Amino acid sequence: MKKRIMMSLMIIGLVSALVGGATFAWFTDTAANEGNTFTAGELDINLTDGDDAAFSGAIYEVGTDGVGIAPGWNGDTKTIKLTNDGTLPLMWRGYVTVDADGTNDIALKNAMRFTVSVDGGTPITVDMTGLADGINGPFAGGTLAKDAYRTLEVTPFLPDSAGNLCQGGSFTIDIEINATQTANTGYAGF
Repeated sequence: MKKRIMMSLMIIGLVSALVGGATFAWFTDTAANEGNTFTAGELDINLTDGDDAAFSGAIYEVGTDGVGIAPGWNGDTKTIKLTNDGTLPLMWRGYVTVDADGTNDIALKNAMRFTVSVDGGTPITVDMTGLADGINGPFAGGTLAKDAYRTLEVTPFLPDSAGNLCQGGSFTIDIEINATQTANTGYAGF
């Protein structure tokens, strides 16, 4: 009998809880801000000539006409326009890199010099002495806002002091610009 009474009390308690819970109603609401999109910016630098035309090849092919250069030679100044066509402001650094093909004449490479002027500023002389194949020498750098550009004027020359070891020599370089976002303050090379 006690068992039945306990069972009846449990059933009554359970039914009461279910009925009581069903009669209470808490107000609720939900709000959302949907469709959040995140798009990464882009770094996009371009090199063109002074007339905004794309380069179709090397800007210098000196001596390929069979004449060659000699001590005291000053090459033509070439204009390179560096443009930030990306969506982010950037830091840039320019390099003269000796091609790593193993055919470069060391004496001529070590004697050769370049001047580089940025936006008509004071020319910086790039000394090729000691640059091994595949190694680069920095010549300039700075920041560049979105849709902005810098004008680089590059002039090669062979000093009067270049010796006889340069005769018949040849070497090849690349003019290279590296860029990173301005927030990347730890980027090696800047």
